[in-house]
Amino acid sequence: MRNRIKFWLILFGLIFTIGCAKGPSKTTAVRINEFVMSADEFKERFENSGYPADKQGREKFLEHLINRKLLLQEAERMGLDKEPEFLKEVERFWEEILLKSIVDRKSKELAGRVSVNEDEMRAQYEKMVDKGSAEGSYEEMYERIKWQLLREKQTRVFNEWLRELRESSDIQVRRQVLGLD
Repeated sequence: MRNRIKFWLILFGLIFTIGCAKGPSKTTAVRINEFVMSADEFKERFENSGYPADKQGREKFLEHLINRKLLLQEAERMGLDKEPEFLKEVERFWEEILLKSIVDRKSKELAGRVSVNEDEMRAQYEKMVDKGSAEGSYEEMYERIKWQLLREKQTRVFNEWLRELRESSDIQVRRQVLGLD
């Protein structure tokens, strides 16, 4: 686990160094100690910042950027980026982003395999009518029923894939040690 954290910290540092620590050039827009930002990078970050797209918005964004970089540099100078609590947070963040990525990717892949037909949709509508939960005619509810059935099927297919993944893995749990028995 430690090696994985070190790997990601080194990778983030490399990306930061390559992307931001280039020497001064004619396109350098901001320098904050060793940190260098090009005009293009400033523009890209500003456009994605949510600040108003006027001179005052650019000024506020610039002030925010400078304060942020100074605080980050000071945290690094103090060694906060090497503290165990920080490294645990980086690992949690990394795991959450990786988890979101695999779920999104696999969901999209599996969603392409799922479809619903007219008979399934009509049967679902009839169930809704019988329960008294139909809020309109079949035609009025067509898209809602289709979306609902697709989501249910996609969830089943994803859960089946996850079950197969579990079955093909070596998982060992000592329930007594965890206080589960």
